[in-house]
Amino acid sequence: MHGPNSSPISVAADNAFNAGAVVVAATGNCAVSDGCATGVGTPRPGTTRSPGNAHKALGIGAFNVETFNTGDYQGYGPTYDGRIKPDIQTPTDVETASRCDLTPSDLNRKCPKDSCCTPTGLGRFGGTSAATPFAAGAAALMRNWMRRFNTFDPGHTYARLILSGLYTYPYPERHGAGPIRLPSCTQSYWGKVKVPATSGLVSVVDIPIPVSSTAETLRAALWWPESVGQLHSDIDLLLIDPNGISQAAATAVGSVFERTAEMNPVGGQWKLSIRGHSGLPGRTVYWAADVVGCEAISQKGNPYPPSGP
Repeated sequence: MHGPNSSPISVAADNAFNAGAVVVAATGNCAVSDGCATGVGTPRPGTTRSPGNAHKALGIGAFNVETFNTGDYQGYGPTYDGRIKPDIQTPTDVETASRCDLTPSDLNRKCPKDSCCTPTGLGRFGGTSAATPFAAGAAALMRNWMRRFNTFDPGHTYARLILSGLYTYPYPERHGAGPIRLPSCTQSYWGKVKVPATSGLVSVVDIPIPVSSTAETLRAALWWPESVGQLHSDIDLLLIDPNGISQAAATAVGSVFERTAEMNPVGGQWKLSIRGHSGLPGRTVYWAADVVGCEAISQKGNPYPPSGP
């Protein structure tokens, strides 16, 4: 649907999040033309459709399941209020059941222009409409796993899906956090914190993360909810090593998520440092972190949560 992030359908998506739902929505296929009928051309910014542009929905972009390329058609941000979209990307151009199973002669007679009709009963499902069900499935798996640990807020699912993306700051404008891959061989952590209001100073919340000397990667992500008409909060994420030195940072300005990572981190007590900038009214921030490496995980005890998905 064409409309701003304050449109009724986007506000309904925000309300669904407030009621406890994980909301995933396509960013649309209209980056090349307003009519959304042209798939190849010059992608235009600011073309995310509603409700994919909603404040409290994850906007879903698409990448080809074989080539991993992003089609020109995929809508992307910034939104009217400057946020990055899509938030994540999932596969498209997949083979799926078709609505009809016709002979070649029937195809020519009944639907020669209908790409959904094939003599095999199979067809191609493309665009961000095909990608969104993959995102929904990934979100359901992540949400259901965290429920085992009495974690129910949809914001936790959002933060962990952002963490599952490929890209760190600075995020490519047409990809956001990028294609997702659900974690394996990880020691996973998550939570939510209230970042205090600021008035001229930086507000800091540090979260300790133990890292094994055999870890391959330390990665972390943030996501925070904002509402229509609410001033945007600029919140940054830093990974600080055991010596107090920042080794990785995500400092996007026009975003409600951050993601960063450090390869081959030294062992010891790291800090996931969440920093709100001047003018922050106080914000609930969802955070997620993974210590990656099968050998590192096998050497650990029983931290909370006790295992990765």
